[in-house]
Amino acid sequence: MTQHSEPSPRYTRRKLLTTAGATAVVSSAGCAGPLMETRSRDRPDDDDFVIVARDFTEHQLLSHMTAVVLNETGTKDARVVDRAWQSFKPYAYLPYEPLDLHWEYMGTANESIFLDINLFEDGIEAGIDRMRAEALPDGIQILDPTGFTSAWELVASVEWVEETGIATYSALTRRYNESRDVTVALKRPFAFRGNAWPSLLQHYVDRVRVNPFENVILVGPLETYEAALDGRAAVGEGATSEPQITDEFVVLEDDRNFYISSPVLPFVDANELTPQLESRLSALATALDTAETMRQLNARVDFDGEDLEAVAREFVMDEVL
Repeated sequence: MTQHSEPSPRYTRRKLLTTAGATAVVSSAGCAGPLMETRSRDRPDDDDFVIVARDFTEHQLLSHMTAVVLNETGTKDARVVDRAWQSFKPYAYLPYEPLDLHWEYMGTANESIFLDINLFEDGIEAGIDRMRAEALPDGIQILDPTGFTSAWELVASVEWVEETGIATYSALTRRYNESRDVTVALKRPFAFRGNAWPSLLQHYVDRVRVNPFENVILVGPLETYEAALDGRAAVGEGATSEPQITDEFVVLEDDRNFYISSPVLPFVDANELTPQLESRLSALATALDTAETMRQLNARVDFDGEDLEAVAREFVMDEVL
């Protein structure tokens, strides 16, 4: 169980984000007021427990499943709001109106919130403990992760792998660095993160001789797979829980272990946390046990065209409650 302790009045992590410009960015997105001037928990016009969902299927499913769990059990009057936000924004707003919970990927948190520490240095459990300690002074409790983890992957068509014999990151990066005849499709929102393609090249190649972006195309988050099939790229960036990884693709072997599997955790306003809320979220996290479970849920929305909220509700009613 998470330790239920009173948050300190210090806002060290949020101050770090604000110094980096988070306040200005969030305000420019149309959110009222400076981030940390006042603590707003009166909420006379809105007593809902507000869950923020970012603009991709998996995150929206997690958010809507959370709302179903809390509403059906009478734990909270929960609702979901959609925000096309980067990770530091919900973190910066969480103990303030209008947000109470958001799901975060540990790797993303390391890249956008906990920028000054390596959460994975001593293993995932130690990293989660470190996040919890860092977040508590900001009034945020981080609860237990889902059973499934998410990791970046590089995929190529079966044809391309058979034709070139390239099936590992070592072979791919060597070819990219020396021959410069391989194009890689990267997800536009994530191409410039610290653990993105340039860092992967440096990890695998002793001496990088090429501009890392010389033969890169930046596309939408799900377009990398199409690009690897239609000839725009030889290799596309993917993730373990994405349903687009079908038998048309080969997942290249990360033979020097660059990518780290990242758990997904609920970040909750500490003022809203109760033992019942924690128990309900733990049950949901446990039910989301493997990447295959999440991949199937994503596929029902992205491939089969099912209503996202209906998929979320069915899963919760069948597997959680």
